[in-house]
Amino acid sequence: MSCLGSQTTTQEDIDASALPPRFFEARRHIRRGIGQAATTGIGDATLAAVLFSEALPRLVDLYGPAWVATMLARLSGEIAAGHAPNSRRQ
Repeated sequence: MSCLGSQTTTQEDIDASALPPRFFEARRHIRRGIGQAATTGIGDATLAAVLFSEALPRLVDLYGPAWVATMLARLSGEIAAGHAPNSRRQ
């Protein structure tokens, strides 16, 4: 299944008060870019690698390496246990 599958979260699925400003606008930009890349033949593995490589340094800058390491460990445990926090692809 593509990153652009039909299973997506909507604004109604997310508590907007817990999000940073302009979250939904930024998500639209990211999704548009993913869609454009996919139509040029860039595969999901490449897109995932690029998104991760762009997100990780930003997370470290914002929250610090200890927080990022803790969050990755928590996500790893959830995924390994078979219940990822958000298993729907966006």
